[in-house]
Amino acid sequence: TLKQLGFSQSMADCSLFSNINKQGSTFIIVYVDDIIIAGDNRDAIEKLKVILNNKFQLKDLRDLKYFLGIEVARSKKGILLSQKKYWISYMKPDTVAPNLVKHPQSNI
Repeated sequence: TLKQLGFSQSMADCSLFSNINKQGSTFIIVYVDDIIIAGDNRDAIEKLKVILNNKFQLKDLRDLKYFLGIEVARSKKGILLSQKKYWISYMKPDTVAPNLVKHPQSNI
């Protein structure tokens, strides 16, 4: 469907599709049952969402806040991507400790 709509699949990442034309640039990332749509033409994005919703049942979660362990924060200065929540949960002692393996000859 995306290719029929003029999107090209990235050779570097098969989950990334792009459509770049005179009206602007639109990018789609598809991961299992999640879709991120981004671009510089809000009208084109809205039209694309209508087309996709006619073919698939979509739930629009509006502005992206979290995706695949990456937190997305917006400000007037731009967009910040962070894995802080992932690292905080990963670094908790009860999470890390079971993964530690003592070497039989170590003095640790």
